[in-house]
Amino acid sequence: MRAEQNEKKSVGREILEWVACLLVAVIITLILRTFVFTIVRVDGTSMDPTLANGQRLVMVRLGYKPAAGDIVVVDPNKDGTPKAQKKPPYIKRILGMPGDTIEFYQDVRGNVTLYVNGEKKEEAYISSSVYSFSEEKYTVPDGHVFVMGDNRPVSLDSRNAGVGFIPFERVLGKASFRIWPLNTIGTP
Repeated sequence: MRAEQNEKKSVGREILEWVACLLVAVIITLILRTFVFTIVRVDGTSMDPTLANGQRLVMVRLGYKPAAGDIVVVDPNKDGTPKAQKKPPYIKRILGMPGDTIEFYQDVRGNVTLYVNGEKKEEAYISSSVYSFSEEKYTVPDGHVFVMGDNRPVSLDSRNAGVGFIPFERVLGKASFRIWPLNTIGTP
């Protein structure tokens, strides 16, 4: 009888240990996803050819400070946006930091050249140099960034008044590493 009770206790203890281990694993995963990094999915073609629809990326949150040229994940929702109207995060490239002047010049063929603080930007990553813009000149306010997609003809970005300049607090993190599909693994 005593051996039977010990066996029941050890089975119960083992189950309790497994539950505790799983609970600790879930808590650690939630902490990592909330504060350190998370996996994000590319939705749409606004970052072609750099990123393709459906790719999965590791987004780093911990200690990230926005910098020009970074590919970032942005929360498009303003404070107070009702839950039913919230839009999913999107991925763009930071082209302007606070105080930067962003200018667009279009030649007779329709090709657009981007200048940041009077310096021409060489943008080998863009899909087309023919795209539209609302204004010729933008000055990025303090605490904000200017973002654009690499597929400029279809990208909804800071050129659009509905998006505008992005406050630092809405930059969720940097898209640091591509993990899916497997044949695209690497930095974007």
